[in-house]
Amino acid sequence: MCDLLKAVNRYLVREFDANAALEKIPEDGIFHLAYTTYEFGDDKEHEIQVDFDLLNLKYLNYIDGVLVLEEERECEQEFIDEMKSCEFDDIIRACVRKGYAIYGN
Repeated sequence: MCDLLKAVNRYLVREFDANAALEKIPEDGIFHLAYTTYEFGDDKEHEIQVDFDLLNLKYLNYIDGVLVLEEERECEQEFIDEMKSCEFDDIIRACVRKGYAIYGN
């Protein structure tokens, strides 16, 4: 198993459970890393999803299914290093900030 898949699986198992581990890199190169609901200043519940696009080396941040933020990485190793030490809250942090910018405090 490659280092990339090992790092993603460690994150998935650490944050969710053993059943979340992947057997191979997704064919489309998209890793689904986080999904939750969140209330911003508008007092409505919004869906937050964060994926990583391996082909384009960027995090894709969605609120209510709409892409609101892309966060590029320089190389695959940068993503691997982040996966080794990050937690769920780290993954959604930029998306939450963007949500507050859109919907208010």
